[in-house]
Amino acid sequence: AEFDLLTAQVRLANEMPRLIEARNQREMARAAFATLLNYPSELAVTGRLDRAMNLDMSLEPLQQAALRQRPEVLRSQIRVGLGREAVANAKSEYYPELRAFFTYNGANAYQFVAYEDEWVWHWNAGLTLHWNLWDGDLTRQTVKQRQFEYQQLEIADVSVQDQVLLEVRQAHLSLAHAREALTASGDSVSLAGRALAIASARYESGLSTYIEFTDANLALRTAQLASLQAQHDLAVAVVRVQHACGKLQDDDVAAVDGLK
Repeated sequence: AEFDLLTAQVRLANEMPRLIEARNQREMARAAFATLLNYPSELAVTGRLDRAMNLDMSLEPLQQAALRQRPEVLRSQIRVGLGREAVANAKSEYYPELRAFFTYNGANAYQFVAYEDEWVWHWNAGLTLHWNLWDGDLTRQTVKQRQFEYQQLEIADVSVQDQVLLEVRQAHLSLAHAREALTASGDSVSLAGRALAIASARYESGLSTYIEFTDANLALRTAQLASLQAQHDLAVAVVRVQHACGKLQDDDVAAVDGLK
């Protein structure tokens, strides 16, 4: 009995540094979360993080959503559109330019005398045609430069889209891995629970030592801790997928607003 007690005390002492480190990380995470939300450091977080096992997240719809919503893609597409307009504007120098004008004026020749006030009105309208027949090849070179710049913008746009699609794929793979890890951890908890029940029955019947019972109990706690970590990893993976798509779900935003 004394040996079992000493063994348990040694195990407890060995676990204390990990407990202290875990508490320190918890406080640091709470402080970082409060800073992120611009709240006082004594912010209390309550509730639980629900599992995200039933989310329908196929890869192709996620990638399409990312191409529609990611700011990088939208900015790149705007730049491509501006480049296309720049090419069209440069080519417009090849064509004639027709301008129309119209003026309507009035004048009073007796504005400095008090005994007469007579205004004379007249109008003028016309058209002007401008066509630059030769500019020393400036227009052609300008068009070539704008076309080159436009091609570079298109290449950059394809690169941005490829990078976004890759990020979505990586996030999707991480999500699938997190789901599998959570399922496996759940099986481990179930098996460890059964093992603890058997060890407890054997110990109560005098067929095993207390060490075997505590080993089974430790295995169960370790499996439960791994399951909690898997739940955390799954929640993070879901948020990363949503972030890779350029948008968080409304429910997630509402959950953050509920802390206010």
